[in-house]
Amino acid sequence: MPRRISLANANASHYLEDQISLWVGAYAMYVCVCNAINCRTVRTHIGAGAQSVGAVFKAQGCSPRCGRCFDTMREMIDEGKGANTSEPVLRAAE
Repeated sequence: MPRRISLANANASHYLEDQISLWVGAYAMYVCVCNAINCRTVRTHIGAGAQSVGAVFKAQGCSPRCGRCFDTMREMIDEGKGANTSEPVLRAAE
């Protein structure tokens, strides 16, 4: 578990920012509460090739329940597709 910091230990603002980043970065937000799937898990499955919400659930070995996570997962998948694309960016001529 990450250690907590106190303001008394922070002599410089950059030190405090670095420590907060380390502390916060140790946790992951739940995307699907029903199946306890967090954002790290979703990103891992996307990186492994999952291109749909169903593929994420299949890779995790579970099935969707309430569906409230679909929009968030779709956004994460779209972000993953944008980051993995090797196609050149086309720009309009000015």
